[in-house]
Order: sequence, then structure tokens, then C-alpha cells
Amino acid sequence: MMKTSGRAIPLLVRLAENKVSGVLHRVGEIKNMLTKLEERLLQLTELRHDYTERLRSLQLDKGLSEAQNLRRFIKSLLDMEDRLKAERESIEGRLAQAMSDLAQARLDQKKMQSLLERQSSRQAKADEEKEQRAMDAAGIARFNRQTV
Repeated sequence: MMKTSGRAIPLLVRLAENKVSGVLHRVGEIKNMLTKLEERLLQLTELRHDYTERLRSLQLDKGLSEAQNLRRFIKSLLDMEDRLKAERESIEGRLAQAMSDLAQARLDQKKMQSLLERQSSRQAKADEEKEQRAMDAAGIARFNRQTV
């Protein structure tokens, strides 16, 4: 087992905490991106539905030229929807990776915290043993002075 100095473990704990904070920040940013994309996708879907209804009502009036323009516009809206859905899948993949990174960072943080607790426990035990030895030595010295 590798021996570490007393100052190294608290530093490792802080580094692990910083890593968790960084990953949490990244997760928040990705979720924010996903929320904004969902809003854009919803607006685009509503716009497409609106223009589809316009096209239906226009076909009843037999406006051929305007109907072709509306169809082209609706097609471009569908293409944009497809691109946004692909972007959403990409962002969801990044979010899944970030969540996995977060789980690993939290596990590392827990390990470092456990290491710190063990080090503190060992140090307290060593201090207690040192104090006990000092008390034993003082008792022996006192006993020796009394018997002489």
C-alpha cells in the first residue's frame, strides 16, 4: 500500500469535490440546452401545424400557387424539425455521458472521503496511544520514586 502524507488526502478530497462540482455544472448546462431545444422544437411544431391548417383551408379555395408555397414552407419546417430531433439525440447522449461521469465522480469523492476518515481515525488512535504511553511512563516514574 502506498503511504501518503497527512496533507495529501485532504487535497485529494477537495479535488474530488471540485470534480463533482464541475460535472454537476456541466450536467446543468446540458439540461439547459436540452430545455431550450425542446422549446424550439415545440414552437416549430406549432408553426408547422398552423401552416398545415392554412394549407388545408387554402386547398378548399383552390389557391394553387399559394398552396405550393405553403407546401415548400411546411417541408422546410419538417426538415428543421428533423435537424432539431437529431440535435436533441446528440444532447441526450452528452447528458447520459455527463450523468455517468457524475456517478463516477461521486464514487471517487466517496472513496476519498472514506480515506480521509480512515486517516483521521488512525491519527486519533496514534495520538491516544502516544498519550497512553506518556501516562504509563509518568505512572512508572512516580511508582519508582515512591519505592526508593
